[in-house]
Amino acid sequence: MGEFRRGFSLSSVASVGPPLAGLVTSPIIAQSLGVDGRGAVAAAMAPLALTVNMLTLGLPEAVTYFSARFPASARRLAVVAIGALAAVGLIATIALILVGPLLSGGDASLVPLIAIAAVAAAPTLALLGARAWAAGRGMWRLIAYEGIISAVIRVLVVFLLGVAGQLSLRAAVLALAITGFVGLAPYLVSLAIAPKQRDSGEGERPSLAAPISFGMKTWLGSVSGSLLLSLDQVLMTPLSSTYELGLYVVAVNVAQVARIVRAPLRTVVLSLESRAADSSRLEQLSRISTAGIALGAAGLGLISVWLIPIFFGREFHASIPVLLVLLGSVVAGNAGSVISSGLTARGRPFARSVALTAALLASVVLLLVLVPQLGAMGAALATLGGEAATTIVILMLAHRSFGISPRRSLVVRLSDLRMFRGD
Repeated sequence: MGEFRRGFSLSSVASVGPPLAGLVTSPIIAQSLGVDGRGAVAAAMAPLALTVNMLTLGLPEAVTYFSARFPASARRLAVVAIGALAAVGLIATIALILVGPLLSGGDASLVPLIAIAAVAAAPTLALLGARAWAAGRGMWRLIAYEGIISAVIRVLVVFLLGVAGQLSLRAAVLALAITGFVGLAPYLVSLAIAPKQRDSGEGERPSLAAPISFGMKTWLGSVSGSLLLSLDQVLMTPLSSTYELGLYVVAVNVAQVARIVRAPLRTVVLSLESRAADSSRLEQLSRISTAGIALGAAGLGLISVWLIPIFFGREFHASIPVLLVLLGSVVAGNAGSVISSGLTARGRPFARSVALTAALLASVVLLLVLVPQLGAMGAALATLGGEAATTIVILMLAHRSFGISPRRSLVVRLSDLRMFRGD
């Protein structure tokens, strides 16, 4: 567990950055622009986030997997993947600009804001590919530095704009979009100076077709997962209003704190399990992380009852019940997130895709039914349903394919305490 603890700790440091930056910047934006203004910024950024996550082509997962298994080919695969992702991003920028009027919900002022955010698609996608290469090579320290530095830059930019009285809708969107990819530079430098490794054998140099095939199998799951996380914000304005979106995005920003460990945990599990699969370890990581997230979510929910009105303003008090439901969804989806990484590492990426697609269908139905009636709360309930469905399907598939126990993946044991003592 030594390598896991090191990788998870450093990767978690990187993942702390974005949600904490969101917690700091969101009150500044909310206080400066109000509920409707905060909703407008979220409405402009949501199509970018959804598009970026949908158009990864499964390449980040493929780069991590093959970089871990075939170190000699890691650099070559990363360069190709980053270039491909950047090209896809340019196409996405054009597409978002063209469909901006459809996503604006009839609000003409949102169209140029969506276009501004869209420009960030190419470098943001390239960043995902570069970060995946670093994860596959176990460069956890670099990932940690990048996450923290990017978060600090975002906070400083938004704070200075707020202090100067220049935090308009356009400035807020521009600041959030640009600071979303500033971390690309250190990865590119590291990639450029990375020493070339000699192949140790014929099996050490997979063709480019292998990661493409692997990526395509994970892509369906990536698209479904992205839609689960982002579609609610994209549909909120057309189905409800920017006011409801303003309340919802504040709850989402706070709930992201409870989600901090999920991304690094998934990345480290994929890297470790790709090298040597261990079902007992996978079950243990699932149940321990789920218990930890549940405790953290409970504490966060309690303190948010007092903190949200203080930091965001009393007009955001209605976002508190929404937050509590979203915290429940984070807990409900954790085991599925961890176990799905184990399935991907075992060469079964399509299993994750099946689970996420099924969950997406359930979530979309709930969104269409609940959001027009309940607004932000309807979106939160749809998210909870989607996360729970994902975990149920993933655990069923994992048990059927590899004998991974749903019970051992969820119920904590006293012996798990040894992991924290370093045994």
